[in-house]
Amino acid sequence: MGCHRRPHVPFSLGSEVVKLTADTLRSLRAWRDTYLMSAAKDTTMLFHFCNMYLHMPGVQTLIEIGGYAPRATKRGARSRSAEISQVLHDLERDSEAVSSAWSVLKSSEAMEDTHISIWAPLTVFFAGHVIWACILKHGVHENCGSFRGLDLSQYEIKRIGMPCCVEMSEVLNGLKDVTF
Repeated sequence: MGCHRRPHVPFSLGSEVVKLTADTLRSLRAWRDTYLMSAAKDTTMLFHFCNMYLHMPGVQTLIEIGGYAPRATKRGARSRSAEISQVLHDLERDSEAVSSAWSVLKSSEAMEDTHISIWAPLTVFFAGHVIWACILKHGVHENCGSFRGLDLSQYEIKRIGMPCCVEMSEVLNGLKDVTF
């Protein structure tokens, strides 16, 4: 997917975000092609998380909607409805975020209990939110799975067992009753 850059595109926040996202995704693909098969499970999980996050930058909004209190709200000029619209648009245009969310869960399952990285709870928590949003948007189908994906996310968070995991597990459990 070659991207021709025009040298005289005016500088703007939006154009810089698009450019940096494309560059980062290109770098992630290069890393994947070279190292993914030999990487440790926790590194693989972080790779899938980065891919998921770049394909759905609105995942932060999902965390807030889900009711996770530690999420700091920094809502500038954008309204909640605009943020939700962006998340729904991301889900509609690109299934890569959902695929990466499932890959995060698969990587988490494969990790040994004695070797859990500090980023593991966060990656699983975010993946659970992406799966939840997909189910709300598309219903239960092969890409999204079912609410059992939330159960798996919750199980993995509990298994990780870090102090933050108790509240994250409760939030994931409550997502079945939250809509947007």
